[in-house]
This record gives sequence, C-alpha cells and structure tokens, in this order.
Amino acid sequence: MHQLTRQMFRDLEWILNTPSLLTTPIPEELGPIEIAEMDDLGVTHVPKRVGRYFEELIACWLRSRSDIEVLHQQTQLHDGNRTIGEIDFIYRTPQGDVVHCETAVKFYLYAPFVGDGQCQFIGPNSADNFEKKTSRLFSHQLQLGKKHFPEVTHTFAFMKGQIFVHPGDAVHTHRPELMSGDLLQGTWIYEDELDLLEELFPECCYYPAEKPFWLSPISVGPDQKKHSRKELTQFLDSHFRQARTPRLWSVRSGDSSDVHEIDRVFVVSRDWPGPQ
Repeated sequence: MHQLTRQMFRDLEWILNTPSLLTTPIPEELGPIEIAEMDDLGVTHVPKRVGRYFEELIACWLRSRSDIEVLHQQTQLHDGNRTIGEIDFIYRTPQGDVVHCETAVKFYLYAPFVGDGQCQFIGPNSADNFEKKTSRLFSHQLQLGKKHFPEVTHTFAFMKGQIFVHPGDAVHTHRPELMSGDLLQGTWIYEDELDLLEELFPECCYYPAEKPFWLSPISVGPDQKKHSRKELTQFLDSHFRQARTPRLWSVRSGDSSDVHEIDRVFVVSRDWPGPQ
C-alpha cells in the first residue's frame, strides 16, 4: 500500500476511534469501529486544510458503506445572492432515519491566564476558541439543516481533536460545558522555552507535522526531516524571525528502532495568543 494511502487510512481510523471533544452523542455510523484496510479510499485530491481533509475522509467512509445513502455533502445554502452557510452531510441510515451531521476537527491550547469570562481553550489561530466554535455549531449550522431540510430526523455535531497543555499547568476541572473529560492531550510551549524539551523529552527527536496530516501519528519516511533538539531550535529561531504562526511537532524516541509517537508539541510565539 502506498505511503500516502496508509497515512490516510490511519487518519480515518483516528477519526472513528479517538475520543470526541464533545459530551453530546455522536452518530452510530461514525462511532468506534475496527475497519479493514482499503486499498483505495477514493480520495482524488488531498485538501491542504486540516478541516477539509477531515471532511473528505468522513465522506470516503460514508460512501464506502453500502448501507448509507449520502443525500447532501458540503452543500452551500443561499438566501438570494447571499451564502448563508454550508451543510456538511445529510445521509439516510439503514433504519430510514435522515441524519444531518456537522463535522469539525479542532486543536485547542489551554490558556488559563486569559481574562475572566473568556474561553481558555484557544486555537493556534487565536481567533478561534472552543466556545465560539460550539456556539456556531449548535446555534447556526445545525439549525440550518432543520430549516432547509424538513426531512431531517436527527442532528449531530461530530467534533474530534486534541487539547494541548503547558508544562506549568494542569487542565482545570471546570471545562467548558460541552467539552468532554476524555480527551487526547499534548503539550504546548513558547518559542523561548525550548530548553523545557530536554527536561520533558530527553534524547528525543522531532518531526514537523505538516498540514493536513495533523490527525494520526505521521508516517516517518525517507522524505521526513528528523530534527535533533539543536536542529529544532535552529529551525524555530529562523521560523519565528519571519512569521508568528505556531508550529506542531511529533516527538519520537531517539532510538531509530522505535517509531512510536511520544507526544505532540505546539511551539507558539511569545506574544501568542495576543489580544482577545
């Protein structure tokens, strides 16, 4: 199986089997399941954006199931000449139910230092946060399905992802109301805290996680550049002199025989998240 196909297959398994970010129910059709390898996932174009890639793999899974009839996929809705939203998926189940499912994959950094009353789970792009996204999912996107597709009998939000916690913090027990307590967790640090990595991950190496492959552990092949801690520092020094965008890294053992991912680390600029 081609390396890219293997990566996409692992990403699909990750989508179906990792914990939900939400406390709300998920559709049975997208629940945990052991799936057989598929030589062809039917992906003709790999989107660059992580969210679109996530949607494309879900679409491949639904299309591969003979018991599911996909009625609408990524369908834009209009009010006159104005686009008012987009429906991710509407499909018919084997039981005859018509399901509207909105999907999202999100990565949030826990930032307990932000002001009172503000969401403390913030995206790498700090314009995004957990409460803003869930509000839009439930108050806008899922409402569109009910309004424009009266045949819909069930609505679901399907949201996967990971939270990242600074080594000096512990996730507060008072999570946002809709956030699950069973989550994948990684680490985040500032650009000037790279020395912490030696304490956290001694004798480890680092691989860049490039979009859209932020889901399952990345395939480490001959094209992937392995960075020592020193090389990582040099790379990030150069990066943050030119840009302020956070960078995501896969932490692996320095032992070449051990290919398992130990952790995921976001490195952010010292001025992240900026004004809220």
